[in-house]
Amino acid sequence: MAPLAEDSYPLPVTTTALEQSIDDAWRVFGSHRVTNPVAVCAHCTTDRALEAMVRTPVREWPDHLVAEHEFAVAVAVIDFDVDSSDDRFVDQQRAVLPRYLRYLADGHGSDATMAPYGALRYRERWNDGEVAALDDFYRALIRDSVDDRDGAVHIALSGGASSDLAISEIDRLPEKDAADAIAEMLPTLIYAHGSPHFTIFSEVGTCRLEADRMRDWLLAPVQRRRIETAIDVATVAGDDRRYQRLWRGLLVQQAAGQDR
Repeated sequence: MAPLAEDSYPLPVTTTALEQSIDDAWRVFGSHRVTNPVAVCAHCTTDRALEAMVRTPVREWPDHLVAEHEFAVAVAVIDFDVDSSDDRFVDQQRAVLPRYLRYLADGHGSDATMAPYGALRYRERWNDGEVAALDDFYRALIRDSVDDRDGAVHIALSGGASSDLAISEIDRLPEKDAADAIAEMLPTLIYAHGSPHFTIFSEVGTCRLEADRMRDWLLAPVQRRRIETAIDVATVAGDDRRYQRLWRGLLVQQAAGQDR
């Protein structure tokens, strides 16, 4: 079967902080191994690929093998073909994590890539050092994805990060960048059952709860005021492109806020 379609995000992102977070992930998780039987959807990949996943050190996996594993795991999680609380599955995902992070930073994958980590509830099940290693990657990704912070936030929340982590990183940005990020995320809200939702690839574990908290933060009156202030700045500067982006976010914020 083909890997997940990459309607993904305009990474790659190559900053010192992101590279350091990947190096730290190898240090924390590098001793783990993928073993037989590989905990994936058995019908979503080939026997040859499964053999390669076990035989090849994870650090040496080519991108196409990462894509095979990513797809087979994502389908298994969605269809409940694997028990995401099973120790073997959890340890397998520890083993592949640094390679997944490298894959994302190199411009591949999407929020589906990290969905298994939301399913296995890494923040509840892993030790402090392991949680910090993944959280540090998410922080760096959100902070440094200057061309698509919306995509970075979707990756983090689908991957089990807390909404507090995403919000704190956006709030730490210079106000211009924070307002732009908020306006960028608002048009991605979709309506389901008559109310706006922050969409994520996987809603298992605590992911839906964290996505709802992200939505509530985006729709808070203070975010509207931030966008309105940014629109005034863009108007004075004559920055028509930024003005249009901000207005689009403001219109969504106003409409969604009225419907709640």
